[in-house]
Amino acid sequence: MIYETIISTVDATGKPHVTPFGVQKKEDLYVIAPFKPSTTLENIVSTQCAVMNLTDDVRIFAGAVARKQAFELLPALKINGFRLANSLAHHELTLVEVIDDAERAQLL
Repeated sequence: MIYETIISTVDATGKPHVTPFGVQKKEDLYVIAPFKPSTTLENIVSTQCAVMNLTDDVRIFAGAVARKQAFELLPALKINGFRLANSLAHHELTLVEVIDDAERAQLL
């Protein structure tokens, strides 16, 4: 099953990046599989973390796709990053493993 989420990451300088993302669950881990090249991939590998935001608000998805919406972000509680202020829930994720691939890495 693929969970349609909004992933928020930060780069090495702390600049946030927000993007829609389909995430899968593998046992007790979430799998994020960004295509290369990808800001999300670079940020997660660099900082070792991400926030998976759960929302049913289509405006958030559309704004993230169009990259024309400023999102209200709050500091994450346990990791270095941000979460959406208007999400139903969020999960703060820490990178456990990278399964590299020429086209699409798997981040667990």
